[in-house]
Amino acid sequence: SAPHVLVQEVIERLRALGAVSVRKMDGIEETIKFPLPKGLRLDPLPPGQAS
Repeated sequence: SAPHVLVQEVIERLRALGAVSVRKMDGIEETIKFPLPKGLRLDPLPPGQAS
């Protein structure tokens, strides 16, 4: 997935290049969540969770 603002910037760029229409397509909802790498975490994960 991508942040909404990034998607909007890509759409704006495509329009600047001549695209005349954009349509939203259904996809599979993403439900998987990944933890941040250890070096980026403010609080360490509890023991037993993925690192």
